[in-house]
Amino acid sequence: MAFPLLRMVLTIEPISRVALAASFAGNLIRLNPHIPREQEDKSNFVRGTTLSYVLAKSVNMRPSQAIYLDKAEELLPMQNDAEIVVTIPESSRRRRRWRRICALGLHTCICLLMFSSYIRDNVKSFFMSPFVMSNEVISISGWSIPPDISLGGCAQWTEEFVPSGGVSSDHPLITAAATFELPISSNTLLFLSRGAISGGLNVQYGGYGNDVRVTVKASYRFPEALDTVDVCIVTRSEGEIGLGIFSSPRSHPSHRRAVLQFAVTVNLPRVEEGSLLNVKAFETDMPLFIHEIGDLNGFVHFDSISLKTSNLPIRVKSLEAEKASIVTTNSPIEGEFHTSSSLKLYTSNSPVDVHVTLFNADGGNYTNLDISTSNSAIKGTLALESANESRGKFKIFARTSVSPLQLSFVEAPVDSVLLLDATTSLGPAAVSLDSTYEGSYTAVTSLQRPSILFNPDVEDPAGKGRKRQMRSSPSRGPIASGTVRWSDGDDHKKLLGNVNVRTSLAPLTLKI
Repeated sequence: MAFPLLRMVLTIEPISRVALAASFAGNLIRLNPHIPREQEDKSNFVRGTTLSYVLAKSVNMRPSQAIYLDKAEELLPMQNDAEIVVTIPESSRRRRRWRRICALGLHTCICLLMFSSYIRDNVKSFFMSPFVMSNEVISISGWSIPPDISLGGCAQWTEEFVPSGGVSSDHPLITAAATFELPISSNTLLFLSRGAISGGLNVQYGGYGNDVRVTVKASYRFPEALDTVDVCIVTRSEGEIGLGIFSSPRSHPSHRRAVLQFAVTVNLPRVEEGSLLNVKAFETDMPLFIHEIGDLNGFVHFDSISLKTSNLPIRVKSLEAEKASIVTTNSPIEGEFHTSSSLKLYTSNSPVDVHVTLFNADGGNYTNLDISTSNSAIKGTLALESANESRGKFKIFARTSVSPLQLSFVEAPVDSVLLLDATTSLGPAAVSLDSTYEGSYTAVTSLQRPSILFNPDVEDPAGKGRKRQMRSSPSRGPIASGTVRWSDGDDHKKLLGNVNVRTSLAPLTLKI
């Protein structure tokens, strides 16, 4: 094809050769006669000028007939009326197309290799490294053990086969059990787990004897699974003793033969009828262990209790403690709690549904409640109590987002002080205060006015025949505020409470 094209170049007029050169430089540029200069694309002209000059020289054009970059202002008119179209050969197109495909394929392969290497390394480090919630871990003889923990005696297992329908007889379910005794007088009863293990923890009252009896059951189908874990007595500082379950870093959750489940049962000893068993401190830190606490209120009193897990719920039938901390993630918290100092209920992406009784003994320090979650509802039924059925100081925080918030105060002492801060967003908020409440209130939402429900005819909880009074501040759009009081002669001497309730783009109801 090159020879006919050359013959065509030699037979056309010189100025048309310039047009042919420009068409080569512009890749399929069609040139018409008498192109106005003001319509010329300057960028295309500059790109094609040098190649046009080279082609002009190749067909023996005089330099004055060639187009130079510095003489682009005066273009001569075309001297023939023919249009010249130059096309790129199909073979050249195919070669370019294949080069682009090969380059794209090579680039894709390199990206895939880099990404697969990244995923492989990170997944390996996730599964092979011990799971840690609070403390760093170190490897002692291949086991993942926190550095402040010392090991005592380890489990002596007894095995039994458990028939289960639908399972191949080649690999029946095996349950191994071990029992431990812990002194109830310990400063802290401690329960830990580390590594790729999971299961359940159940705390009950009514065990026989004077010590805490702990039964551990491990369920598995392959005997070698038990070799990947160790269950031992652990001690921390002086007087802190408990049980630890540790998996070897060699165990891998994708290894079917290493899969096993634990069931830990803690039996607190029975005491004389009418007496309370006192536990100084009870602490768990067991990721991926569901926590089930029995009906302990009225039988056991904890000076301090801390329950901590992840990705599994904490369910409490009832417990009584001076201080309590209940923490999980991505799972609900449910139950009945009685506390006289502080209670923390923390989770995320899951609801909190609780009945809480706060007791304030001296009226000097506040009894605190802190509830926090996200993207899920908070539902709380709250009772406030004091030693002499009057006064008392209480501080309550409740926070969530994108979900409803509902708090209902069913009981509160006369002349008590309540500080409440309840916040959500994109979800309705509803707070119902007890009729004993006295103090200020602020309710904030957006795009609508909060609903304030007030009953002036409610009966005086003190039995003095007082009248309920409310004084509202001037309206400020989606904000409602004011004060509510019981009429008596010594109003100015009282320490009053403060209630703040907030949401956004959702209804808000405050009953006072």
